[in-house]
Amino acid sequence: MGDDLPIGMVITADDENVTLNIYCFLMFDVPADARAKLIPELNIINNTINNGAFYMDKDEPKIYFKIIQSYMDGAPSVSLVKHLVMVAFKTVDVNDGKLKDLIPAGSLRKDPMYS
Repeated sequence: MGDDLPIGMVITADDENVTLNIYCFLMFDVPADARAKLIPELNIINNTINNGAFYMDKDEPKIYFKIIQSYMDGAPSVSLVKHLVMVAFKTVDVNDGKLKDLIPAGSLRKDPMYS
């Protein structure tokens, strides 16, 4: 997994909504001129996955993936958290190349920390 670029991940618990929130971010910036081409592709990919969704924030040049898992009557088990983390990593890893390929050559800006 993540052979070409690392995958960033943040996991938070939302006690108010009783959810476990897993956010991944792809370690490259999306140039403004490529955003319109990527939005329909994100919708197509989202229609093929069962758990989670890719999205782009209008104020950030990044692609994100999120899984929001609700739970009741206690904290999520360690095995559930491990499973969701692996689902998130695998889903991002399988699809990040497709998304990167839609960005014109020469305009892909990788996160400088990983360049």
